[in-house]
Amino acid sequence: SLPRLRDIWFKIGTIERAHSYYLVSVPDPRLENKVVLIIQKDLLNNDKVKPENYQLNAAMKQSLGEYQNQVLPFEKVRNVYVIDSIPRTDLGKVQEKVLLQMIEKGAVYEIREHKME
Repeated sequence: SLPRLRDIWFKIGTIERAHSYYLVSVPDPRLENKVVLIIQKDLLNNDKVKPENYQLNAAMKQSLGEYQNQVLPFEKVRNVYVIDSIPRTDLGKVQEKVLLQMIEKGAVYEIREHKME
């Protein structure tokens, strides 16, 4: 379940600023659903890089690798997307529907080095 996967992600604990990333399940024609990681641009620590050249820093790569090793094959992160800001309510809860719409409309940038099929 997605809450269990999020719990695994949070327990890895090597990433600071937990509000800057989020795991979500998106529809996929082949897999039915796939897990994707959304990270805010501020985690990349480089405003001068063009979106098509975004890359994960060493801590993010390590955390992603640890997560991938702890979950079943169908639970692995298939795509990593960068977004300016994760949409939240006034109380700080992630607005998943808005986030999914942004992914569907292509309003996020994909980090291609971590795409898994």
